[in-house]
Amino acid sequence: MTNFSGLTDELGFMLAKAEIATPEPEKAETSEPEPSQQLTAAGEALNASATWFRAAARDDGALDGRAFLEATSALTPWLDSLGCGITSMVNVNVAKLETRFGADDAFDEIEVGAAVADEASRGAKDDDDSVFVAALWNARILSLIGRLLESVLACADLATDPRTLCEIITASYEDTLARHHNWAVRPAAKALLLMTPDRADLLADFGYEVFEWNTRARSDFAEFVAAVEACLGRLAAIYAPYDEAI
Repeated sequence: MTNFSGLTDELGFMLAKAEIATPEPEKAETSEPEPSQQLTAAGEALNASATWFRAAARDDGALDGRAFLEATSALTPWLDSLGCGITSMVNVNVAKLETRFGADDAFDEIEVGAAVADEASRGAKDDDDSVFVAALWNARILSLIGRLLESVLACADLATDPRTLCEIITASYEDTLARHHNWAVRPAAKALLLMTPDRADLLADFGYEVFEWNTRARSDFAEFVAAVEACLGRLAAIYAPYDEAI
């Protein structure tokens, strides 16, 4: 006589074993990009600078001198990557601001407008080492950088933008800093701008992968522009009584 009980037990054991051995279904492939790599020191400099610019633009409408100094100092590696001589122009003014805002902790809370007004009242605003001169010229250079990034962001796709970065920065210069340069300086400044690297090399130098150009890079650039514009608005108000345009 057939032992059905034994067969049933054996069949159940075999089925259980088969279930254990059943492989997991293969996961569907996705088109998600690889995790973003760490930005380079130059790339991180833009974000660090934006953080300081946001701190500099105080809620009461004033501009904090120490934070403004830190913001412009932090931007140096990013400006270096442009390769067109802007860094040296910024650093000359940073050194002057350092004397007033960075030499002692007691100056941490000094507001740029107060320093400018103090120098003007003493007849020292036109001194070459004054906060008045240093903050004004760095503001004008920052206006150029802000316009450059605004123009880059104006294209819907950074990867297919037909304009060269050299063309964009030259046009940005004409719209901003050029009006403050005399006829002798403008040709030299425009010649230096020709040294600006192409878009792919520059974004790679910052640490952005190509698939990040329209996402991470665009977001970082937009945040920087917003932070700088907030400071430039305050600087424009500070210098308006002295008929000095940013």
